Amino acid sequence: GIPDGTMIPIGLALDAGIQMLNHNIIVPIGAVGEGFETNNFTSFPWINNSSSPWVIESNSSNVHGGNYAAKSGTIGHNGNTSLQLAQQVPMNGTIKFWRKVSSESNYDFLKFYIDGTEMGSWSGTVAWSEVSYPVTAGARTFKWTYSKDGSDTSGSDCAWLDDITFPASGQSNYPMLYTGTEQILLANVQPNSTVSADFAIRNLGSAAMQGMVSIPAGFSLSMNGTALPMDYTYQIPASSTQIFSLSYTAGATVNSFTAQLLITSNDPNNASLEIPVVVQSGSSTEDPVTPVITALERNFPNPFNPETTIRYSVKESGMVKLSIYNLKGQLIRSLVNETKTSGNHRVIWNGVDDRGQSVASGIYFYRMDATNFSSTQKMMLMK
Repeated sequence: GIPDGTMIPIGLALDAGIQMLNHNIIVPIGAVGEGFETNNFTSFPWINNSSSPWVIESNSSNVHGGNYAAKSGTIGHNGNTSLQLAQQVPMNGTIKFWRKVSSESNYDFLKFYIDGTEMGSWSGTVAWSEVSYPVTAGARTFKWTYSKDGSDTSGSDCAWLDDITFPASGQSNYPMLYTGTEQILLANVQPNSTVSADFAIRNLGSAAMQGMVSIPAGFSLSMNGTALPMDYTYQIPASSTQIFSLSYTAGATVNSFTAQLLITSNDPNNASLEIPVVVQSGSSTEDPVTPVITALERNFPNPFNPETTIRYSVKESGMVKLSIYNLKGQLIRSLVNETKTSGNHRVIWNGVDDRGQSVASGIYFYRMDATNFSSTQKMMLMK
């Protein structure tokens, strides 16, 4: 049911270790063509304003396909008549068309131009045949001109045009909102403590994205250590990512509850999305209740010395990997690499690598990979 010529943007969110790469491809649906079957020039915004404009041909012997074709206007010596069309071409492609010529050979010509550059010319007796030319992305103008020299006439003294197939046209520069965060889980929240979790807003599109992040009451928002307002207006360049941190400070009593974080955008296909924020109270290290989703929590304490606890949850039993990386993306410690049952789990990292050597102070990343899930968080070791 998608109309021919519709441009479908497909976003690609690529994750490799701690790297997040954003990209998109544009898929044109169907072919966009002009066969002049409306018996006029209204199907496209044709410019046909020569003193002797092109006309619609209905004689079947001068039509390539269907019932109609375009025929150059009647002109005299040293005259010309043009038919042109401007289009926005979103990606490199090809224009194809059928043409027929009956003119004085080598003197009277049908010529085709792209952006004023002559691409092809024909004169004499040229039977119906198809030609094609490459078209680069951008604003393009296609023009067909039939022109005569200063003397003599031969043949029908005109040219015909039919069955044009245009390159894909339309808008392709879209912002594309994406986040891989299905839920922000702040589990095992202790009284008088602060817990945090990171979430990413990714622009998979080829145009700048802007919108607002609105957090629930009682939470705080920050980016790169800088506090942000509860309703923060963001701007993300094309194919870029911004990582935010959501924090919650508990009082003397902790009650479990769920709130909503709202992200809006200028993505025409995804104006807003909501992320559930789940706060779970408790002090047990292992919760027998199966969590809502598979999730990786913030480590605690953070910053830490000499050790920190990393909590994670698994919705269904399966293989789980939890690894530590340095800022260069190098694997320094494999903490978990085994099958885990559904439920909440924890693992302690004592700041040593796989060789048993203590690592230096600094920022490290820990990544969890499970069935249909991957997530990366950062932590700081301070000695």
